[in-house]
Amino acid sequence: MTCPSSTEKCIRFAPIAFTDLGTYPLSIKLDDTNLNTVYSFNVEVYNEPPTFSTDPVSSVIVKLNSNYLYVLPPYSDPQGNPITVSINTLDPLISTFVTVATDQLSININPVDFNLYNL
Repeated sequence: MTCPSSTEKCIRFAPIAFTDLGTYPLSIKLDDTNLNTVYSFNVEVYNEPPTFSTDPVSSVIVKLNSNYLYVLPPYSDPQGNPITVSINTLDPLISTFVTVATDQLSININPVDFNLYNL
């Protein structure tokens, strides 16, 4: 990045690592040898989360003793970071019959799974 013209002064911000995330105070001092002025502001470095290109399904009904394969909608990360797909739930029993492959969610319902679960 270069300044728009040779008479302008620029400050370049180029965060590239997750360790750069956060808010940083910055002050710019203008000094003419007689007086000076200080301008202060914060620089916030953030990361946008990955997203699905369409809304994922909100509910799935699976018959006992059957399998259901849900193909995830396309997803991406705005910064191009690698994405890990995982299941987040408060009920550990779900992990006994729900698995995640690269782009699909597999639900295998067995006779012992009689409850309603929210993923």
